[in-house]
Amino acid sequence: MLINSGNQHTLQNKVKIEGRGLHSGAPVSMTVNPANPDSGFVFCRTDLPGEPSLKAGPELVVETNRATTLGEGSCRIGTVEHFFAAAAVLGLDNLKIEINGPEMPILDGSAQPIYSELKEGGIKKQRAPRIFRKIEAASFVREGLASLIALPWDGFRVTCVFIAPPPIGRQVIDIEEGWEDLLPARTFGWAEEARVLKEKGLAKGAGEDCALLIKRGDNAPPYRIPDEPVCHKVLDLLGDLALYRPIRGHIIAVRAGHKLHNQLARKLQAEEVGPGGGNMSADN
Repeated sequence: MLINSGNQHTLQNKVKIEGRGLHSGAPVSMTVNPANPDSGFVFCRTDLPGEPSLKAGPELVVETNRATTLGEGSCRIGTVEHFFAAAAVLGLDNLKIEINGPEMPILDGSAQPIYSELKEGGIKKQRAPRIFRKIEAASFVREGLASLIALPWDGFRVTCVFIAPPPIGRQVIDIEEGWEDLLPARTFGWAEEARVLKEKGLAKGAGEDCALLIKRGDNAPPYRIPDEPVCHKVLDLLGDLALYRPIRGHIIAVRAGHKLHNQLARKLQAEEVGPGGGNMSADN
């Protein structure tokens, strides 16, 4: 069921964010502008002829390997999940993002710098209702040992289980509030794998300044916050689901990644337009 609850929000003032792409290593600059109610998140590639644009949505996800990439026509935007996680925590609904490259800046590998920049621009309340998806029945996707389930819940709650070889091991988080505490959690990977990827010409922008690089056998990984890997997995989930719409429900993720996140978002979107899925109620 779709419900109205509260108001939509955009930025008070535009903000500029600059950095380099995680995979391309190339410099990138983007300007995030306020946008009208009900316009959603619109990207504009200012470096391409005609400055093509796309309106973000789960149906436009074209790549989920190591990051979430949107694509439509000649407009392609990679590594969008950290941006959308920051926007989700701030409760933003409508933005126009002008960007001069195919990948969003990785910055320090977390959602914190993006959150800080967007918050600095100020949050503007808009005279339009915010529409949530209220989960009324279980919905799930699964692949191998990975699964993602949406259950009814009065509010928004995430339970995430992440399992990896030592020194990460099994990490679990159950969270319903205090999302800002997760923002510093960085994208992570094995130091040995990062070196191999660079040798193959991939992950050109990766480094210790923009990622948590963990060495196998390390008894004390340089975590910024406790259980940083699973915290970052929740940020990725928040960002990927924000491509759909705000949710009221309990999301349980076990070993899930970008691919399953997008599959669930698409499934919820499809259910929304199915029989009875478009019913709207007010919840103010």
